[in-house]
Amino acid sequence: MTIQRSAAALALTVMLVTAVFAADTKQKREVNKGEDGETRGVLVHKGTDNQPVSHVFRAADFIGMAVRNSDGKDLGTVDDFVVDFECGQVRYAAIGFGGFLGFGEKLFAVPLGVMGLNYDGEKQRSYLVFDTTAEELKDSPGFDRSKWPDMADPKWRAAVDKFYGVSFNDHAVGIAVKKEARQGDKSQGHDGHHILRGSYLRSMTVRNDDGDELAAMKDVVIDLESGELTHLIASRGGVAGIGKEYVAIPRHAVMMKENITDNKLCIFLSVSKDRFQGAPHFSDKWPNFNDEAWSQQSDTYFKAQTTAARISKS
Repeated sequence: MTIQRSAAALALTVMLVTAVFAADTKQKREVNKGEDGETRGVLVHKGTDNQPVSHVFRAADFIGMAVRNSDGKDLGTVDDFVVDFECGQVRYAAIGFGGFLGFGEKLFAVPLGVMGLNYDGEKQRSYLVFDTTAEELKDSPGFDRSKWPDMADPKWRAAVDKFYGVSFNDHAVGIAVKKEARQGDKSQGHDGHHILRGSYLRSMTVRNDDGDELAAMKDVVIDLESGELTHLIASRGGVAGIGKEYVAIPRHAVMMKENITDNKLCIFLSVSKDRFQGAPHFSDKWPNFNDEAWSQQSDTYFKAQTTAARISKS
């Protein structure tokens, strides 16, 4: 009996020690939350030169952004991101750690709210700060770069959110999404849901309510501090990339739905072709997206134009 009790005690001790070590694999980190307790974007730090850090970026600059730990060690880069188009929030950065700790072609969906944003004054570039270890990554929700998960599956999102201790209000910032049954690659959001890869969103076309193609998506603007997708950048005109003009469309002015002619997801804007051609635009010199003044003209124009379009159709 004594031997059996000793064996049972030893087994229990091993289980407790194992549990302690398993718990230690998860990093203790601050989560950026709003007053309502919901997860927001990244925590913005002072740069290495102790200057304020810009936090509004084009997706083209966010993708490829370096990821370092607090000691400044390069861990990987942002490969893509996941956006909830309905509430206008970037929920995850899909990070590839490359050869770091031997994870190869695997990507990890990391909520923005568990990372920081800093600026390297010497290299003159921004980077994300994410403290993690090989042990934690082995336990975290990862996936193969060539085989993305079904991001519309709430169980997948819940597993990621639970692992990192974050929470989202799926309807924090409303935007219209036409939800219809769709066929296609679920990893692209074609199943009637609104969770999309950023790279896929940037490949869409922009149409008006009559189905006319107005422009092609070029980029999106992201406020990493709030986690909000603020504007869509559409490309119009030009030949072979020469003479193109770019229009910044406020996110609140659009909706997403299928185009009835080809069943592809599109961005829809309630303006005529003529009104779209008259929209404020820029060309080769892109504006400083951290300057609020650049967006005021566009925001005012599209708010007025979309309102007028809806009145004229009523």
